[in-house]
Amino acid sequence: MKSRKIKIYRLILLVSSLVTFSACSEFLDIKPDATLAVPERLEDLEGLVDGFTVMNTTLPSTSAIYSDDYYVLSADWTAQNNVQERNFYLWQSEGEFKTIISREFRAILYTNMVLDRLKSISASTTMERDTWNRLRGSALFHRGLRYYVLALHHAPHPNHHLADQTKVPLRLTSDNSSKSKLVPTSSIYEQILTDLREAVPYLPDLPLLPSRPSRAAAYGLLAKVLLDLGRYESALQYADSCLMIKRDLVDLNTINVNAAAPFQRFNKEVIFHARSGTASIMSRNVARVNEELFDSYSLNDLRRKAFFVQNLNGKVEFKGDYDGRGTASGFDFWGIIVPDILLVKSECLSRLARPDEAKAVLWELLKNRLTAGEDNPYKDELDMLTAVLNERRKELIRKGARWIDIRRLMFDEVHKVSLKREINGKEYQPNEDRLYINIPNSVLAYGE
Repeated sequence: MKSRKIKIYRLILLVSSLVTFSACSEFLDIKPDATLAVPERLEDLEGLVDGFTVMNTTLPSTSAIYSDDYYVLSADWTAQNNVQERNFYLWQSEGEFKTIISREFRAILYTNMVLDRLKSISASTTMERDTWNRLRGSALFHRGLRYYVLALHHAPHPNHHLADQTKVPLRLTSDNSSKSKLVPTSSIYEQILTDLREAVPYLPDLPLLPSRPSRAAAYGLLAKVLLDLGRYESALQYADSCLMIKRDLVDLNTINVNAAAPFQRFNKEVIFHARSGTASIMSRNVARVNEELFDSYSLNDLRRKAFFVQNLNGKVEFKGDYDGRGTASGFDFWGIIVPDILLVKSECLSRLARPDEAKAVLWELLKNRLTAGEDNPYKDELDMLTAVLNERRKELIRKGARWIDIRRLMFDEVHKVSLKREINGKEYQPNEDRLYINIPNSVLAYGE
């Protein structure tokens, strides 16, 4: 066991050096240590693809800073030492920001190494074949997820007129002698869909632990990406496939909504667990929940207490994170959860002119969110699409969804989100042609 841990540690060092080598041009002279171990067994590859810290906890918090669910007072903004976070709050970026792309490519290189090494590893027993399949499916899922996160932060939306002019690095190999391909945004999204579809037959319906990918998670992420792309028929099909495997909801009437951390990590709504790191500007002492958003929860909506707490000064703080930490969290949840997939399904049905079905799916969620005995607030609703979009914002706060919705709704004149902020007496609005962070030139220089 000890020797295996040492080998896995050396593997991680090797992959880390590969990431450094291939991600940024200033490190091109650094070569990986030839004495480090190369993965030879399935157990070695498990140490990479199941690495919780790299694969499940390094997603960005930048999208939360960008979104309109929170605001920061001028004095608090000025007091922040992190210049990049201050700029992101105003939808600006100065210099080369490498944090997101380096973390995403670290995970992507892990997945590429697993996929490359699996080609030369044969499985002779049923247990080995099951492990081989799970590792391949997991690597494909993680790669699809990480390229999606990369595109959300470093590329325009595929429907934007600049999408095909913006090049994004694509790496599908762990061979550090090959350059990344610079491809248009649309090609990145097609690769995301390809990876996720290919992952499906290799994965179990549900995992041993929610930190591992599963067939339900792949279906769920496919539904989310396809909704983002406006392919509503396909998104609906994948949402249904996901919900056929897992459809559990937490009835807020059955938990202590007044607890400091009402939601446990790996609670029954979680299909796949992943979260961001923290951002100082989003800490409980700095960021404030948008009052308009908080007031949109009716008094009989238990999310008002399960998601938030008001301190002695009347400031509203978010406590409904899915990492089991409540107000102490500071994380954004980036995993796949049943409520999100139900909302994907309801929105698709609304957009496909099936309002009664959309209403039924939305009520399936809300009856687990409202005080027991309450009637469906949307039973007579005529504009179900607006209702679903409003509920998405209320249900998915700090779950990576708001920035995705802001980007995609930019092309919907009826539901387009208007963003503006005021700091030190000056008003700021985002440039709609720059709702993303430029990829560092040092990364682009190593592509072709």
